[in-house]
Amino acid sequence: KHAEAEADCDAALAIAPDYVKALCRRAIAREKQGKLEGALLDLTAASLLSGFTNEVAVTGADRVLKLVAQSKAERRLDEPMRHLPSASFISTFVDSFKLHRTLLGKPRRTVAAITAELTKQGSAAECSSVDAAVARARCLCERAHAYMSANDFESAFSDWLASCALIPTPSAVPSWTELPVPKDARPALDEKQLQQVLSTWKDFSSAK
Repeated sequence: KHAEAEADCDAALAIAPDYVKALCRRAIAREKQGKLEGALLDLTAASLLSGFTNEVAVTGADRVLKLVAQSKAERRLDEPMRHLPSASFISTFVDSFKLHRTLLGKPRRTVAAITAELTKQGSAAECSSVDAAVARARCLCERAHAYMSANDFESAFSDWLASCALIPTPSAVPSWTELPVPKDARPALDEKQLQQVLSTWKDFSSAK
């Protein structure tokens, strides 16, 4: 049935190669027969010819493209590796982690050192500019990481929330000094919700 439908569409397209409906129908027939790459070509052509207004062609192309990628990936995994990646590939891959290695190589500040800097910066209410607020938020995030390393999840959670409270929405930036800064940066979580969040953080840390 699907082979016949494909043949009928072939005949129609031989007369009118830009017949979008025939391209879509042939793509569906090819997809049903497992001819995914041929179906993708038809759907791509139909999308281009219709100016991407034909929903069947556009959504179908997206669907079949994923199937083609999945099929190729499965075939690649089934094939034994016959040679190692090229030296240039390995070099490029390793170089892509230079920044990460640099960051990881830097000494990490202690909670006490970060707290001392936060004290110098003053309280959140004294952040009179966006730059000052960003600097404080960065310190809070850094201290949250330090707390997590020490398994002090509740303190880390508080610092994360406090840093989020310092980030204004785009519309609030021009009137930054008028923004109210809450004394307690915690959201309105009840005790059960707070414990669930802390439990998730502990599980994540244990998994690492």
